[in-house]
Amino acid sequence: MADAQKTIDLIFNGVDKTGAATQAALSNLSSFSTGVGNIAQPIADFTMAAAKLEAGILAAGLAITTFAVKNAGDFEQSFSQLATLFDANASDLGTYHDQVLLYARDSSKSMTDVMESLRAAVGAGVDYRDSLALMTVAERLAIATKSDMKGATEVLVSTMNAYGMSSKDAAGLADLLFQIIKDGKVEMNDLSQSMAHVTPIAAAAGISMQEVGAAIAVLTAAGMMPSSAIDALKSAISNIIKPSSQAATEAATLGIQFDAAALKSKGLAGVLDDVAKATHGDTAAMALLFGDIQGLAGALSLTGVQADKFKETILSMGASAGSVSGAYDKMAESMDAVMQRMSNAFKNLMITIGTPLLDEFGGIAKAVEAMFKSLAEGSKTGGLKDLTSYIEAQFKELEKSFEAVAKNLPAALATADFSGFTKGINVVVTAVQYLFGNIDLTTVEGLQQVIKTTGLAFLGLSNYVAGTIEGFKPLLDLMVKMGSHADEGNTAWVKWAGGMGTWAIEAAKVAPILTALFSGLGNAPAIAQALGGITTALTGLVTILATGIWPALAGLAGFAVGKEIINPVIDSHLSLATGSKTSLGGFIYDLVHAGDSLEHFGNRAQESFRKSEI
Repeated sequence: MADAQKTIDLIFNGVDKTGAATQAALSNLSSFSTGVGNIAQPIADFTMAAAKLEAGILAAGLAITTFAVKNAGDFEQSFSQLATLFDANASDLGTYHDQVLLYARDSSKSMTDVMESLRAAVGAGVDYRDSLALMTVAERLAIATKSDMKGATEVLVSTMNAYGMSSKDAAGLADLLFQIIKDGKVEMNDLSQSMAHVTPIAAAAGISMQEVGAAIAVLTAAGMMPSSAIDALKSAISNIIKPSSQAATEAATLGIQFDAAALKSKGLAGVLDDVAKATHGDTAAMALLFGDIQGLAGALSLTGVQADKFKETILSMGASAGSVSGAYDKMAESMDAVMQRMSNAFKNLMITIGTPLLDEFGGIAKAVEAMFKSLAEGSKTGGLKDLTSYIEAQFKELEKSFEAVAKNLPAALATADFSGFTKGINVVVTAVQYLFGNIDLTTVEGLQQVIKTTGLAFLGLSNYVAGTIEGFKPLLDLMVKMGSHADEGNTAWVKWAGGMGTWAIEAAKVAPILTALFSGLGNAPAIAQALGGITTALTGLVTILATGIWPALAGLAGFAVGKEIINPVIDSHLSLATGSKTSLGGFIYDLVHAGDSLEHFGNRAQESFRKSEI
């Protein structure tokens, strides 16, 4: 018992009487455990980071898939709305679908603009087979005039319909519309809103689109608002087509032809020229011919000093071919257009990815819908009804509680002690004042100093973060290198590295426990805590030790035996295990420096226990 007591004192009270050898051995073992931690921790961190990166990539993939399905669904819904406007068999419809998607991908306008413009064109009577050719013209006109594509499409189509034009006339008409904007004081959006007010009546009267465009340009350049100019032109044409009896009498008196036939034979400019010469610009005489104020205003603006300008602008309209192309070439490479094409290309990619998945997602949606319906039915009967009723009752009780709180809150607030809040605010104010030292925050100079100090702190933080980001490059290069060689040969070594990462995580857990054990000898609570931790950590090491990745670590299992050594017969067991009378310090010295096998010691220790039990 004396020897056993001595051994216990040695372990628990630090009464080390075995000499410097024991201390050296313990120091070596402590250094070993610390070294394991230093080596294993970076590998463990890398492995955990790799696992998190993998999870992040998977999450990003799911998000992209969901986004792709949404884009595909949006496009399919928009195309379905378009397809309701015309008749086509399944094959032609599928071909048109792909053509629309391809056009939208390369467009400088958004996919929404393209689809809305197509619906406007097809809805106004354009053959769906000609619609994309028209879109090309409308898009170029919209970009050249920095306007909305749908508006450009509408003014093109309405004018084409009024004058009986076909899709092949669209490019020339677009040039003329651009020239109106160039010569006048009007925007494409103005034309898209008001142009259709005058073109049907002008076309019916035989007035060319060049004359209509020139009149609008001259009237707006003279200061009329675009909508007022178009209405004035319409009124003037209407008064000529169907003159009042007073106007007819005045025309006869003046000796001029003032009717629809005159417009068809002479054009608008010719009729107005006859009026100007016959009346000598007399406003009263012209008022008798044109009747209302709007028509008279339009006629007066296109005759007199503006007559020559009107004729010149008509010629300008006739020479407008190619004007859109020149402006488009300048605008097509603007940042807005380039960014829009890039956005369209990405959306096209998402639609291409998401379209094959629509059926599956639709099936899932239907299944979820059926599940919700079942739940709704279940809430009316069975256990779910009881649960619903219970929740309803609880909410009613909660409502009563809130009502009681609302009722009593005014009285409580009237007498409540808020000193804790005020003291807390004072603590924060004091802390802020301490943070900025003696700087007076109520002055301009003080605030300037705070801004400067905070800016310098932010600069330091930015440099620190920049260093962290740059430090990640070697790891990224390594991962790229691993990926680039993935299909050149056997990649088992990568999986082996992953296994080593798993070992590193477990070893990193064990290392601090070993350090606590070896550095804490002589401190009974430290040993007990460390040994308990070993039991848990060794569970994670069993698989690693079994694979033989590091057979030498199998010796760690010997420390678990130490938990059984601490008992009243430790002295006799130790002697039987070593084969001679020895102290704990001497045994440790022999174990570390003489290279005794831990496995051999374990076998001998087990044998001694069996003998003691016998």
